[in-house]
Amino acid sequence: TGLLFILFIVGCVIITKYKYEVGLYGLTTEHNIISIINGDSTVISVELYNHLFMMNVVGSLSMLIGILGTLISGILTTIWGLNNNVI
Repeated sequence: TGLLFILFIVGCVIITKYKYEVGLYGLTTEHNIISIINGDSTVISVELYNHLFMMNVVGSLSMLIGILGTLISGILTTIWGLNNNVI
């Protein structure tokens, strides 16, 4: 249960870093709207997009697996303890 909760915390840290990098990119990069409309430049590079996408996916999955695993493990441990007169 504890290790899965640590996975949840790691997911929270990754998502926080992802949101920071998205904000940093949005605040520090100037977008030339006219050249984007004309197709002369792109809004975001492919490498940066892939990096941000993977951070979002890994962070979200870590949080999901961590919180669901913690809940399921806690419930099963409680049921086992009740059945074996531990609690």
